[in-house]
Amino acid sequence: MGIITSQQFGKVGVLTCLAANVAAGPVLSSFSFDAGGGTASNGIIRVQTSIGLYGEILTSGDGDNVIKSGYIGRIFDIDKLEIQGPGGPVPEGSSLQLSAVAINDDETRSQCISANWVPLGGAVDSVNTDGWVQLSTVYQDTQAVVGASCSDRSAEKAIAVLDLQRDNFGVYAFDGIWDAWQIAFFGPANSNGAPDADPDGDGQANMFEFVAGTSPLERSDFFQFEIQQLGGATSRVLRLVPAFPDRTYKIKRRPNLLAGDWTVCAGALYVTNGLDLLVTDTAATNACNFYRAVIEYAW
Repeated sequence: MGIITSQQFGKVGVLTCLAANVAAGPVLSSFSFDAGGGTASNGIIRVQTSIGLYGEILTSGDGDNVIKSGYIGRIFDIDKLEIQGPGGPVPEGSSLQLSAVAINDDETRSQCISANWVPLGGAVDSVNTDGWVQLSTVYQDTQAVVGASCSDRSAEKAIAVLDLQRDNFGVYAFDGIWDAWQIAFFGPANSNGAPDADPDGDGQANMFEFVAGTSPLERSDFFQFEIQQLGGATSRVLRLVPAFPDRTYKIKRRPNLLAGDWTVCAGALYVTNGLDLLVTDTAATNACNFYRAVIEYAW
């Protein structure tokens, strides 16, 4: 409801009301009463009159706006625009509705239902005319920025978007590698970032380099695993490099390269020295042993 005005024609007869309704536009209504007054409504405004039609009270249909006899309608200007919505982070891929609220120079607030909505950047797939926003899937925690304008005022709102699934972005979705790692090395859509690709030609595919913590673009940066020395008749010292604190390493062995089960080296001693991990197998009783390094990375 914007402005309500009234005009009386005599003490008995017609009361004419003009209601400026935000949604429906101006509505001109006439109500007839006798000298005893009465109550009437057209769904937008409600009129109550006393004896002689004086002292009428006009109320908007939602009850938020009231004027009385002897007072004119209240006129205001929009001071600024504010976008209201979620206050905290929102999961990627979510749908949410924003609202544009005008803060008026008389300190009142009113909703701008005809606001013009636009995406301004970040993780926004779309925003419709009602302020419904569809967020994108993301590869890291980021922001979505949406703007709105109403009359000659505008505002924007930044929404924090959470990356809840680390392997669901674009062409890299669900391939077993953290999307942020692939984008850091290859950009948002590059076939060289596929798990089985080996763009640096070091013999270790991207999947392995991701788990091992090496660069897929540096040929000299690759995972090394070797028997460094014989520690005696029943022991062997193995070297793994690089080895990182956020990864778990296990050494397995079997006496035959082509057959048999790989078993964890029970009782092996693990000693770190910078990025080097030295593992001593203290129970290498077989004349010949083959070793396998297992790397676990809980990303």
